[in-house]
Amino acid sequence: MLWWVLCLLAISCGDSKRLAVHPREKNRKPLEIQASLKGGAAPDDVNKRSKRSYYDHDEDWNNKINITKSVLIGDSHGTAYVEWGGTDKNSDVIIILTKDSSAIPRDSTLYISIDYGKTFTIKRIMVGNKAAIFSYIYQSLTNHQQFMLNDIVNKAVAVSEDEGRSWQVYATDFTPSIIDHHPKLENLLLAHDLQKRKLYVSQNFGRSFTPIRSDLNIVDFYWGTTKYDRDNSVFLVADNGDGTQAIYSSDDFFKGDTNIIDTAANQFAVIDEFYFYVKNSTHSDHGDDDLDLFISFDRSHPVKAQFPPHLSGFSTTEFYIADAGNGQVFVIASHLENMTNLYVSEHKAGNMVLSLERILFANKATYDTISWMDGIEPFADFQAIEGLPGVFIASQLDVGRVGHRPIHTVMTYNKGGTWQYVQPPKYDRDGDPTECFLPECALHISLMFGSNLPNAKHTPLLTRANAPGLIIASGNMGYSHSMINDLFMSTDGGVEWEEVLGGQYHYQILDHGGLVVAVKRGQTTDSLMFTHDEGGSWYTKKISNSNVTVYGLITEPGEITSVINVYAMEEGGTEWVIFTIDFKDFLGDKCRMSDFTYWSIRDELKNTECVLGKDTRYERKRPSSHCYIGSDYNRTKTENPCPCQASDFECDFLYSRENAGNPCIMMEGVSEDWFIPDSCSPGTFYNRSLGYLKIEGDMCTGGEESLFSYRKTKCPDSNLTLSISMSATNKAVRRGTEVVFTATSDDYLDDVYFMWYINDNSTYSGIGSSGITFKHTFQKTGAYVVTLTANNGAGPVVAMDMIQVDDPITTLSLHYEPVDPAVGEGMIFIVTSDDKSSFIDVSRLNYHWSVGTDSYLPLLLTSFDTAGKKSVTVTVSNSISSKNFTATFVVNDLTVTNVKAIPVSSSQIQVVWDPPVLRPGLVKTYNLKYRSDIETSWHMVRIGGANTTQTNHQLNNLDDNTLYDFIVVAISPGGGPSEESPVVSASTLPLNSLNPATAILVHPSGKKATVSWTAPTGKASPTGYVVQYWMSDRFNEIKSQSTASPSVTSTTLNGLVPGALYTVRVLTHYANQDSYSEPTNFQVEGSEIGDLQEVRGYPVNSTAVVIVWNRPNVPVDGFHIFNSTTNTVLMSVTEDTAQISGLLPYTSYSFQVQPFTRNDAGKKSDPVVITTDVGVPDPVGQLVCMQKNGLPVLTWQKPKRTNGPISRYVIRYYDDSLSDKGIASSVNSETFSYTLPELDSYKVYKFSVTAQGQDYSSESTYTTCVTESSAGTPGQVREVYLKESHLASLDLMWRPPPLAKGDISYEVRYYIADGDTKIGTEHVVTTTDTSITLTEGISPSTEYGITITAKNKNGLGTPSAPVTKAVTLTPPVGSLEYEFKFKTSDFQKNNFVNFANALKEEIVQVTKVSRFRLVGVGITHSDTTDTKVAVWITPRDTPDDSKEPSSEAVIAALDSKIKKSEFVVGLAKAISGGVDHTAANTASHHDVAEIVIPGICGLLVVVLVAGLLYYRNRYQQVLRRYSFRSRYANDDNDDVNMIECAEEGEGISSSDLGRGALAISSEGSTQRPRGIKNFFERFNYTQVDQNDPDELIDDDEEHLLPL
Repeated sequence: MLWWVLCLLAISCGDSKRLAVHPREKNRKPLEIQASLKGGAAPDDVNKRSKRSYYDHDEDWNNKINITKSVLIGDSHGTAYVEWGGTDKNSDVIIILTKDSSAIPRDSTLYISIDYGKTFTIKRIMVGNKAAIFSYIYQSLTNHQQFMLNDIVNKAVAVSEDEGRSWQVYATDFTPSIIDHHPKLENLLLAHDLQKRKLYVSQNFGRSFTPIRSDLNIVDFYWGTTKYDRDNSVFLVADNGDGTQAIYSSDDFFKGDTNIIDTAANQFAVIDEFYFYVKNSTHSDHGDDDLDLFISFDRSHPVKAQFPPHLSGFSTTEFYIADAGNGQVFVIASHLENMTNLYVSEHKAGNMVLSLERILFANKATYDTISWMDGIEPFADFQAIEGLPGVFIASQLDVGRVGHRPIHTVMTYNKGGTWQYVQPPKYDRDGDPTECFLPECALHISLMFGSNLPNAKHTPLLTRANAPGLIIASGNMGYSHSMINDLFMSTDGGVEWEEVLGGQYHYQILDHGGLVVAVKRGQTTDSLMFTHDEGGSWYTKKISNSNVTVYGLITEPGEITSVINVYAMEEGGTEWVIFTIDFKDFLGDKCRMSDFTYWSIRDELKNTECVLGKDTRYERKRPSSHCYIGSDYNRTKTENPCPCQASDFECDFLYSRENAGNPCIMMEGVSEDWFIPDSCSPGTFYNRSLGYLKIEGDMCTGGEESLFSYRKTKCPDSNLTLSISMSATNKAVRRGTEVVFTATSDDYLDDVYFMWYINDNSTYSGIGSSGITFKHTFQKTGAYVVTLTANNGAGPVVAMDMIQVDDPITTLSLHYEPVDPAVGEGMIFIVTSDDKSSFIDVSRLNYHWSVGTDSYLPLLLTSFDTAGKKSVTVTVSNSISSKNFTATFVVNDLTVTNVKAIPVSSSQIQVVWDPPVLRPGLVKTYNLKYRSDIETSWHMVRIGGANTTQTNHQLNNLDDNTLYDFIVVAISPGGGPSEESPVVSASTLPLNSLNPATAILVHPSGKKATVSWTAPTGKASPTGYVVQYWMSDRFNEIKSQSTASPSVTSTTLNGLVPGALYTVRVLTHYANQDSYSEPTNFQVEGSEIGDLQEVRGYPVNSTAVVIVWNRPNVPVDGFHIFNSTTNTVLMSVTEDTAQISGLLPYTSYSFQVQPFTRNDAGKKSDPVVITTDVGVPDPVGQLVCMQKNGLPVLTWQKPKRTNGPISRYVIRYYDDSLSDKGIASSVNSETFSYTLPELDSYKVYKFSVTAQGQDYSSESTYTTCVTESSAGTPGQVREVYLKESHLASLDLMWRPPPLAKGDISYEVRYYIADGDTKIGTEHVVTTTDTSITLTEGISPSTEYGITITAKNKNGLGTPSAPVTKAVTLTPPVGSLEYEFKFKTSDFQKNNFVNFANALKEEIVQVTKVSRFRLVGVGITHSDTTDTKVAVWITPRDTPDDSKEPSSEAVIAALDSKIKKSEFVVGLAKAISGGVDHTAANTASHHDVAEIVIPGICGLLVVVLVAGLLYYRNRYQQVLRRYSFRSRYANDDNDDVNMIECAEEGEGISSSDLGRGALAISSEGSTQRPRGIKNFFERFNYTQVDQNDPDELIDDDEEHLLPL
């Protein structure tokens, strides 16, 4: 066991991966084989003959197993990935990718087999002229014929859509570190560049990629799930650069609106209907080490996971999602002190119920001293048994000192409700008895920890859904886990186990569980072993003529075939050898119906009838049947509900159980009041939990369900009614106004304790008149909740109200862009604050817009489809004011200009025009209208698509020599037409009567082109030629060039624009007529895009700049705007201006502009540097108040970003009423501290520091400071509060004094009081806590006065105001006290809590009395010889002895047991009992009875009694005290420690009880502890020395975990 202990030594923690997910909850990955196994050799004699049958390979069956050997020649790579082809079509394709084991591979090899692994061929894939180096193989989740490989060295992906037979390579401009296929759409995938932290999407299976949110540093991502998200849903996790992460989601790849989940998270995960993230806790004293877990169910708003309150003293540093589904989550949480527990959530709720303490969990990021965890993902020893819902297996650490705790395996059959040790086999593999019995000896299964440990490398447990009930595992029998493991098998879901083989093995399941294969691990072999009858007989099959080392057994996912692939290397060799072994012929014929039977785990379990409340029966092959099941088999399963029983219920939130079988009891520190809903009013009832909750997914009905369900419980009586009134009209007030809040009630409030709280972290408390009113000045605008909690002793009552704090609306303006809008152009109207120092938050105002849909937001998006003068008005209001703002502007038309019609031929006319002068990019399309001079109606042609830039059109098929009219109309984005252009006219050319030039040829060269043609034939001779040419999209810019003579039939065109498309035609001159040739198009060599001119820019404000430039001399599609520092594209625009927002204030940026077309990109412009305007400074940081020489000194840090020059820092201060005392001082910009003047001692002051810049002031940073006294003694403790009163104890709590620094202790003084009069001896107790339970000298039904004084090394401070009316409780009427006497040598007073539990249990067993009648247990007397312990027994409700024994019968039974010396509680033996069975009565003990005493003595007695009556009222409490004490053991010891118990079904927290007190639930087990050992187990003791039963360790204080 030493090897296991050494790896669990306590080590320090570093930065951690704070949220991890069980690998089972992630997407399926290709099977991986690592050729790096070392150590772990098995014994040589593992196959001794035994009662189990073993067969050698010389039997007749040997030839029925087909083996094919393949060698990957020359391949010595250390890692191989294996994938199968289209499994949905029974494909025979297997693909293997081998590579070295480094993070960035140096080379790789790809193999494909088309005969199911019998032969393999190499696929050589090139990226350019280089051999591809692939890192991973990815198979589509929906189309199994699609595969993708990623090359992170050469930046490329290779894709195949025919099962790897052919591949296409596509280069990427990023590193495709990770590929993730969409779970539903086969061509959709995401690619993540881990180096640059960017994400890309491909919608065409890798042929091209588009960046997603390139402005973010993306560290993680998730597809949405098909059931709960839309198809294109993506979740992103972005690094904020400050240690936190932002989480976003989108349904359209972030093209539209972005859903912000959280902006300051730390790790994120998506699993089916859940998503999870963690954040630094905002309500913790542990700093950044304390985390909160947030969970979203069904994509609802995330809720914070609520863990049991007894963990509030620990920080939570890590979370691990072990399992999630069906509305419930298993979460492992690592707390401080190395305490890691497993919790299960309530159904779709954030309440976490403790399932298993001390579960084994490891994370390299936390435990950075464990070198072997390098590269290993966080893991937990927690695994679901596939095919059996609700069954899990886990590893639990023993209780004890860190580094010395063994590891045990435990299983649950009710989804974590209870856990139990694993039953060991009765016989070993040789048939000999194991002599291993629970609980000292159990079976321990190796899970993730054993498989990761270098010197062990055990094969992890194997279960499959297609083989229900079958489990194969490495393990050992003994007290705990061991280094030496053997092979074990269970065929009944882990209820019973068999040891089948000795040593370590690889193993695999085939043919739906009908065949199990195993091969030695960690040593060479030439054979494998298999069984076809669930381990009853084992066969050895030789697979190689030489010894090989096996690294993996792999079968096609689903375990439905009879073929296994063995991946190995020959002894001394470095090449991969693959054995493909088919058992189909061995198994024989296809199984028939008679070969199957039905199996249920219900038949196996001894103590539990059903699992999850249902009897599930699976069809399985009979072990005796020798047949083949086949891949087309569909298993039959039936489910029937069962009657409910205890195993169908888990502990409810705030409850836990010690061990399996024990009842669920309330956790330590939990108060009964926690279960009372806030809406519970006197006279009504609420459903009170009995401590149990039906397990999620449990189907049970009836049975014992009523014993575990809720109990209808009456709400506690409370005579206090409460409400809040305030001085603010309509619950609204101007910022800076003092508001008086008053508690109002029809009840008596003098003794009521009030606690006020406002959600700006302001609190106030007081008793009676000092707490009824609360004055508060709000320094910031907002909606605030005022909460008042009042307690008059009958329980807390809460009243709440809201108040709105606002500033008058005076400094707002309405802005709009663009300032010169056009028809159809989108406009934005936004309300902003002109005064940067204003407290008005425009996002919190109410807005009503005069146009568009009322958005109630400070911005409006709209457009106008008609031109002319327009106005928009917005009414802005808040709780105290309202104001209108109007913007008036002109909407411009989109009329086109310079329309021209140019004849082209006898049937063609070219129409050209200029786009609208204003906003040419806004035009959606153009409508071209035309008609001939003899027509009355217009024809129309629609030109261009969305946002067209086309400004010409050629009309064809016109009549020759005919006059036509033309009109052009621009269409806006909203569909509205502009005004019509003026009508222009042109005539088509007449038909050529003379022949034109023909055979036009163009030969471009550089910026030139040579045009040649063939002269026309005919009777007429040409008189000359003119060559006309123009850019094809600029027909109105025709250029001409004439030839020197009619005999010249060619010419050269010079000065052409590179890359431009031209049109050319030849005009032939005749004596009286011209003839045109047909036009010919050609393109000039080179690029058509010229350089940009005059790029310039200027700041708009502190976060935005504008860049403008002159367009190039050729048409372009748009312009890229680059950050020239990072060489990244910020945006692309079509206009010649761009506004860049989201910049940092007072920061210089360098930009470049690059024009582009669809086919080309021009040269980037020279960089232009622009500096943003100054902005609002960040708040000062680290504002701290210190005491120096009795004066407070403020220090702070310069703002993280000054956003401009800082001129000074302004310091203000406020007293404890938050009244502004004005400006204390201002200091220059280079000073970061200030010593304040002398202020009142021990008074709370609030200070603020504001940074003032050139134009703006920062938000104020606040801190609180309490002035010290010159003597250095502590101040007065605050808010002393009687938390709870009991029979013999009082619970007090208080707040420490201001400036409670260093070692502070508290001196608690208390005494018996009669109102304000002090009576009797004063007791003094000292503590270092801020709460205490007073027990010494505390008696029932007595009033006490209490003061508390803080003390430090300089002495005592000022005492607190006395606590009055602290009165202990009185026992119920008719209660009887029974007192036990124990020898002090046998009785451990310091372990009284556990002792009292056992005492109650034994009384119940001995007397059959109901637990609710045992009111309490207390120590009534203790000295050096003996200790007396009393139990109070209340009267029974019914006189029926058959239902409940009388109090006298209970006492008689106890007397009888003690007299027989049979009453033993643990080691403490009761030596006497029944001392004083006195009934306590709550009626007055002080009424004088009729006394008849003869003679003078009687007279003296009467006089004495009369005197006592005279002083009765003054000394009432004293008399009550001594009257009550007389019912105890007739001694004078007042040190009474009571143990109280609530009514049946309820529990009490230990904080509610006196010293030595214990809450005992009535639902505790009725089984009496059997002997010393059971007592230790029951009450969480560890027996250290088996020979010395008195030597005990109380483990309650050690919650330490493994790693």
